[in-house]
Amino acid sequence: MVKWETVKLGSENLAQFDYENLSSDTDQDYSFKYITLENIDNGKLIKYIDCVYKTSPSRARRIVNKGDLLISTVRPNLHSHYKVDKNVANVICSTGFCVIKTDETRLNKDFLYSLFYSDIIDKQIELIVAGSSYPAINSNDIKQLEIPLPPLHEQRRIATVLSDTDELIAKLEKLIAKKKAIKQGTMQELLTGKRRLPGFSGEWVEKPLSDLFDFYGGLSASRAQLSDMGFPYLHYGDIHGSTKTFVDVCNDHSIPRIDIEINKVSNVSLLNDGDVVFVDASEDDGGASRYVVVRNGNNLTFISGLHTIIAKSKTDELNNLFKEFCFQATDIKTQFKFYAVGTKVMGVNKTTIGKILLYYPETKHEQAAIANVLSDMEKEIVTLTAKLNKLKHIKQGMMSELLTGRIRLVQSETVDERAVIIAGIVNRFYHPQYPLGRFKVQKLFYLLGRHQGKNTSNFKEKAAGPYDEKLRYDVEPVAIENGYIMTEEGIEGTLFFIGTNIQNVLKYIKENEMSDDFRWLTDIFLKKSAEELELLSTVDWVKEKLRKRNEPISLVAVKQYIQESEEWKEKLDRPLFSDKNISSAVKWSNDLFGQEANQ
Repeated sequence: MVKWETVKLGSENLAQFDYENLSSDTDQDYSFKYITLENIDNGKLIKYIDCVYKTSPSRARRIVNKGDLLISTVRPNLHSHYKVDKNVANVICSTGFCVIKTDETRLNKDFLYSLFYSDIIDKQIELIVAGSSYPAINSNDIKQLEIPLPPLHEQRRIATVLSDTDELIAKLEKLIAKKKAIKQGTMQELLTGKRRLPGFSGEWVEKPLSDLFDFYGGLSASRAQLSDMGFPYLHYGDIHGSTKTFVDVCNDHSIPRIDIEINKVSNVSLLNDGDVVFVDASEDDGGASRYVVVRNGNNLTFISGLHTIIAKSKTDELNNLFKEFCFQATDIKTQFKFYAVGTKVMGVNKTTIGKILLYYPETKHEQAAIANVLSDMEKEIVTLTAKLNKLKHIKQGMMSELLTGRIRLVQSETVDERAVIIAGIVNRFYHPQYPLGRFKVQKLFYLLGRHQGKNTSNFKEKAAGPYDEKLRYDVEPVAIENGYIMTEEGIEGTLFFIGTNIQNVLKYIKENEMSDDFRWLTDIFLKKSAEELELLSTVDWVKEKLRKRNEPISLVAVKQYIQESEEWKEKLDRPLFSDKNISSAVKWSNDLFGQEANQ
């Protein structure tokens, strides 16, 4: 394998830095969307700030373009980096960013972006800002950062692996957010009686908490008095810091302890199974209703602590698991907010908590049924969250290994074969008088895969039709490196030519009995235009999606799918995607790849 270089980012014209500033024309006002460090959260743009800005020579702002990397230069936002992947217009960013545009023929922007979230860059920045009264870096500092520089195709492969992992993380985060929203909606319906579970029709009752509980205070002790010795101790800060509505003293070994003689602790401050512990102080309204229900089936000595209010049941009316959810009802939180007092610190007390009205099913059987439904939903969220955290941890490990070159990505046989297929397409379709571009090669690759019955899931819905970015950034470089093809940048994009080692490709195709497949591709599509290929591949893609959904394939269904695709909806405004042409493409696809049963 080729040995990696280590270079300074500002050397060898690898990138441009802060290359386009806003004009300093003070006689003209400009309307812009503005990005500050605070608008970026973990690489994601939260929002733009709309502004009318009169430029000034002393406060020039950077113009933001597609392909830019916005690199944060100021603490505490040194990880507020952002990658501009889409076309933008009238966008500027604050001087808290260094704007970098890489030379994509030598330094892949996605590879560089990953480096700025890695220890490789972090450790160098720490040395620069160490001891500074105003810890920040500037563009000159960034230019001096040393980065590993693998061959371009390897940069792209590493970036693709990390990007795919990011995509999995994003999908999991979206799923968790969806599950949480469903749980929240279900909880509000079930806890208010608006929705009843099957088999339940009994009455609900409403009582003040003072009718259901007796209230007591905890044992006051500071955080400094806690250690890993003595009896478990529930500090109010640990209630605020938890996402759970219960504390399991029998199984949670992270609970802090206090070394104290037990006879100095009041019995009412000892927590039993089913006790509810509320906080009596919070910095905001939302925190005023924080609580946990105690799980203590083994009757361990468990002490409630500073700023806590213990609610011990007077009656046997409430199911313990139901208690873990019932105080999350919107109405309960509203009442807590109403009774919370204070300025900088909000608080409730035993008297005000006792006034809060709880609406609940009269039978503990229905309470348990509601709690079980919500508990199952919560367990699913917890499982997904654990999976997400594990995936994030794996990604960090991957970054550490891949970006340093400690682990090198071995070229797989699959990629090699795909490189051969691209070269085989170029060999069949290249003609000196008719330029062969990436647009057409991508469509031919897709259609050949469909003919061969291969998985085409790498293709995505892009503006030009089904498009596989890995072909461009992963497979094409291999084909070029092996001499299978050559490329050249033309006016309308990348053009493909037959490489000097094409005989190796033809030998592979023959030995693997693929000659008939390429002959089929040539016979059908040699004289077809790129637009015809776009129409066919798009319609065929939609057909496959509809088939997998078990939906009927019709003109209306195909058009509706295209209309609902953010990338494809504008196709329907083009004459190419007329009703007649779409219908013809459906038939053409049927003739080539078979008519599906659900059609």
